[in-house]
Amino acid sequence: ELREFWGNKSSKGFAGPGLTGSRLSKNEAQATLQRLLIAGGDFDEVRKLRKIIAELDST
Repeated sequence: ELREFWGNKSSKGFAGPGLTGSRLSKNEAQATLQRLLIAGGDFDEVRKLRKIIAELDST
């Protein structure tokens, strides 16, 4: 199953500062975005992750 291969939706670890109230680092956000895109995941989550990454790039 894909979830077993890519990991589950909730991350158990955290590295780096929290972003806009989330508990994801930029690297985690990018990795999660890649997993969602490959697996054909939730497009709302994809938009949210892209927004978080864009906010980090602008600061």
